[in-house]
Amino acid sequence: METMKNIFCEIGFSKDACELLSNAYLKVLQDKEAAKIFEACRKAYEQNTEFDSAAAFRRIEGLSGQLGIDKYTLDLLYLCTLAPHMKELYKEKHLSGEVFSDSLKDLKWKAAECQKVYGVLGIFVGFWTVDFFKLKRFAFGRLQFNLGYFQKDHTVGGQKVQKGDVFVDVHIPSAGPLKHEECQLSYKRAANFYKKYFQGKPVIFGCDSWLLSPNNYEILPEGSNILKFMSDYELLEPAKDPVNTDLWRIFNVEQLPQNLDELPQDTSLQRAFLKWLKNGNTIDHAFAAFVYSPTVGDNLR
Repeated sequence: METMKNIFCEIGFSKDACELLSNAYLKVLQDKEAAKIFEACRKAYEQNTEFDSAAAFRRIEGLSGQLGIDKYTLDLLYLCTLAPHMKELYKEKHLSGEVFSDSLKDLKWKAAECQKVYGVLGIFVGFWTVDFFKLKRFAFGRLQFNLGYFQKDHTVGGQKVQKGDVFVDVHIPSAGPLKHEECQLSYKRAANFYKKYFQGKPVIFGCDSWLLSPNNYEILPEGSNILKFMSDYELLEPAKDPVNTDLWRIFNVEQLPQNLDELPQDTSLQRAFLKWLKNGNTIDHAFAAFVYSPTVGDNLR
């Protein structure tokens, strides 16, 4: 139990959140069947990082009724139980404690999103976050990364890439302001980490996000952090999204209300996108990429 409390603190949860999670985990331990299932699912990960995580989540979520704990909270607790072995794997792979800490903090960002959208301290994208534990995704400072592969032929920064070629896929957690200088540091660290996959060729970063939609130039004011983030990228595949899939990322709601004025208007970002929606538009996304240009000291060659 003390180990789990330490993990909650290491992730960076507030005192109240730590207490809530500790109480929920104690409830798991006091139920013999639940404790047995948690232990089996934890061991499955320790025995093989390529374990069937979808099956594990199904078993964990299936305990919700008998424990009286929301399934998203159970998913978060389960992922927290994997953290000690994740730390051991980092040490075995000679990955730094800083990268471990940055990566583990995704649980904090995802829990905050879950609380905003569903009013529950938990995680509703465990299927995605588990890749940090499988060492398929890593955080380097502000941004997160994994390997991606081009789905089409493109020209990026004057360099031709073909379908199936590798790039470093960028993800942006809900971790506060998207400061351009912090992103540059993340790219530098990630480029050094992933350079081996490019066999001496320039490292290419790619990202598919609403943050890269060309609509943002119409929606947001000049000088916004999002526009600065976009400035590094070359637009490749803009995409319309008639169902506003990314609505929750901006407004913290699951679906568009009939009366748009019911949407939260607490931030300048929300007010700007509300105006955009009221004009009959949608929240679209785009795939974009750029060729990383090393600076002095990067040592990518």
